Amino acid sequence: MGRFWKIIKRIFLALFFILLVVVIAQWDLVKYGIEQGKGQLNIIWNAKPVAEYLESPAFPDSLKQKLRLIDAVRQFAIDSLGLKDTRNYRTLYDQKGEEIMWVVMASEPFQLKAKEWTFPVVGSVPYKGFFDRDKAIRLKEELEKEGWDVNIRNPGGWSALGWFTDPILSEMLDRSDGDLANLIIHEMSHATIFVKDSIDFNENLATFIGDRGAEQFLRSVYGAESEEYITYMNEDRDYAMFTDHM
Repeated sequence: MGRFWKIIKRIFLALFFILLVVVIAQWDLVKYGIEQGKGQLNIIWNAKPVAEYLESPAFPDSLKQKLRLIDAVRQFAIDSLGLKDTRNYRTLYDQKGEEIMWVVMASEPFQLKAKEWTFPVVGSVPYKGFFDRDKAIRLKEELEKEGWDVNIRNPGGWSALGWFTDPILSEMLDRSDGDLANLIIHEMSHATIFVKDSIDFNENLATFIGDRGAEQFLRSVYGAESEEYITYMNEDRDYAMFTDHM
């Protein structure tokens, strides 16, 4: 029995040593993952149940309508589009009018060839997100010194791919009904299916499901002659024309 425990101890020590070597070799990636996890958890911990806002007399009725709309979109996506039923979008995080995520993207000068970063689970992606604006700017400056063309943008929403619960962000409520429905269905698509190292496929699939899913939702709820449906379809058509031109 003593020999058995010595073998087990040696195995654990070996595994610990291997893990330590990996952490040291990939420290920048580990540190980035910890920072992203802390940022996401901060949002989750400070998000409140949607029911609290719906019951609050101080919360505007116009925004309560948007919260009810999100719940209807979410249920439609599950029942009619077959998307995964999760705990997402049942809480609300108040951004207090501030941006909370900065995404850095880069490409080779005068070329539509994106720089990619590689992460566990998701694989290679053409962007790097931060919950800290200063860190995003520092990366932008570093990439520019290396000769990349760099852009920083603020995403309207994102999916944690099931690793964390995705709350509603207060800035989402400023969107039109069609745009909001599109966003929720798009992100729910990511939480339903995500193929590693296939960012173009993942985004194109989520965009298609979001576009056509929002169209079906608006038509079923408001009708094909409604202002909400017509406005959404016109905006969708304009965007398609713009992307075709580009």
